[in-house]
Amino acid sequence: GAIFTGRKLDRAMLDELGGWDAGFRHYVEDIDLAYRAMRAGWERWYVPAAIVRHEYAAVIDRRFISRHTWWHLRGMARFVRKHPETLARW
Repeated sequence: GAIFTGRKLDRAMLDELGGWDAGFRHYVEDIDLAYRAMRAGWERWYVPAAIVRHEYAAVIDRRFISRHTWWHLRGMARFVRKHPETLARW
């Protein structure tokens, strides 16, 4: 997971970046925020050992293609449309 500035999500950072992009439905909004924070010069830390636990019953759909799959794909497509320069780095 991403930790921003060592203070979780910093309010000043959110204000500077314009907050979360409401155009993302459920997925990729965190990637978008982390990318915008990086571009704005905010310090970011990637902690691969971090674990996030949701306090509600997660939807588990064992089908390969589900509505969640489509939401994720739409989120990734939105990210690439919003930040086309990210493809140039690959």
